[in-house]
Formats: sequence, structure tokens, C-alpha cells
Amino acid sequence: AVSVISVVGTKVVADAVSRHKTAPTASAALGRSMLSAILLGTFKGDDENTQVTFKGDGPIGQIIAISDNTGQVKGLVSNPNADPPLRPDGKLNVGAAVGQGFLTVARSHPSWKAPFTGTVQIASGEIAEDIAVYLQDSEQVNSAVAVGVSLDRDLNVRSAGGYMVQ
Repeated sequence: AVSVISVVGTKVVADAVSRHKTAPTASAALGRSMLSAILLGTFKGDDENTQVTFKGDGPIGQIIAISDNTGQVKGLVSNPNADPPLRPDGKLNVGAAVGQGFLTVARSHPSWKAPFTGTVQIASGEIAEDIAVYLQDSEQVNSAVAVGVSLDRDLNVRSAGGYMVQ
């Protein structure tokens, strides 16, 4: 059986970007992480929370996004001003902002004695690829994951969304 989950998170990502006053690359990293937490938290049990934590050596520092099974999500970045130069293809360089380090996904529920936690090395820092590697290595689930945040010329969130195929 194949499952496909999609999310449109333009409003929630725009709200987070506005609250945290993030630079463009930090906006993309925060948004992608929040969207990933929503995708990972979907179809889980009632009252189950999913926390995604990127701890890399890049200028953004730590990224944390927490989602419940209803799609409620919150997130933060250690350095909202992180904005390394664009990649050669002209896109935001989220991988350089995140750097090398570890991705930890923790799933928790009030009735569990301890959360289920899995940690993998950050593969690229571009978020979606790292989530797919986590799912493969830690949960033994083959997945295709895509998350993205598009900014307009004024650096406001134009759109944000993603999908996961398992």
C-alpha cells in the first residue's frame, strides 16, 4: 500500500516568519522544518506530538519544529538572521545555513514513559532529503519527501507546502 500526504502551510509559515522576523534563508529553513513536522505527525495517534530538531554547525544554529496529530505546529530557529549567499543556481542555500550535524525526530504521547527518539546525520541540510534519510534509517520506511517555501520580491511568504509518499 502507498500513502500520499500533502500539506499547504502558507498561512502558518507566513505567521512564523513574521513573528520570528527571519531572514530569507532562515524563513525557508524554518518553514520547511515546520512542514516536515506536520507531515511526520499526520496519521499518528491522538495526543501524539512529533518534534523535528536540526542541530547543525551552520549559522542558523538549531531548528526546532513541533507538531501534533491535528496539524498544529510551532517552530523556531536559533539565529533568525542566518542568510548565507545564494547557491550557484540562484536558490536559497538552506544546506549551508544548517551545516553538518544531526537530525533528531522525537515522537511523544502523554501515556508513554519516554518519547521514541531517532537520530541521523544531516545528509544535505536542505530539510526534505534529511527527513527522507531519517525515515529510511530510523523507521525503515522508504519515502519521497518534498517541502518548500516560496518568497515574493518583498521577501514575504508567497506559498509553502509539501508532500510525503510512503
